[in-house]
Amino acid sequence: MVQEMGISSILFQAPSLPGQEVAYYRAQIESIVNSEVKFRIFLAPRADRLLSVSLEPMAYEAVKTHFESNLPSRYFKLSTLSVRSTVMCASSQVVENGKTLTFNAIKIGETGFSWERCYPNNKAYATSTCRGGYDDGATFREIKIAENCGEVPVYNESESTVTLRNLSQTVITEENYKTVLSNTANLTNPDVNLTAADIIYTAEILYNYLQFDTVNTPEVSEIHIGKGPGTSPT
Repeated sequence: MVQEMGISSILFQAPSLPGQEVAYYRAQIESIVNSEVKFRIFLAPRADRLLSVSLEPMAYEAVKTHFESNLPSRYFKLSTLSVRSTVMCASSQVVENGKTLTFNAIKIGETGFSWERCYPNNKAYATSTCRGGYDDGATFREIKIAENCGEVPVYNESESTVTLRNLSQTVITEENYKTVLSNTANLTNPDVNLTAADIIYTAEILYNYLQFDTVNTPEVSEIHIGKGPGTSPT
């Protein structure tokens, strides 16, 4: 039945890494329990150690896209696909007490700060620690909400405010960081009458830039997906 479901052919085919050659790839079915199939993937780009630091998010997205695009929806409920790294928590949104919180990618054991802010002191609304390991993959846990957070104050806006706000909400990657930083510099040049909001958004952009390059190994694993109705693991 596993062969009929098309799993084997998908596992044997390495995901494509944009602009990178895959140096090592191995995949296997780890378990099929009830309606859940668990795969384990090992994927390494052919890159030196320093470059591989920035490639973990790319490898993560490549694996996720590979399975989303190739698993047959006849047998699998693709909305249940879950991909986890064994070394990092990918950039994620989590819901805590009804509020959506956004965290940048960080390594296991590190604590990250949410993009969402806590006013009036403009500190992170929440922190979360990346936990997990080889067996269960990495996820954001131990979410702590800052105390005494008020409503976001109303600021005067400059001609740069809306664009800076959008840039502060942009996930910075290897492909876009130069553009983000260049646009930020142009929007905050001395000719602009900057407001308090502009300063806050600029600080968030710079913080996001410092956070985006935080992983240092290309291993991705822990894929879980629910099977569709009417299938069996035989």
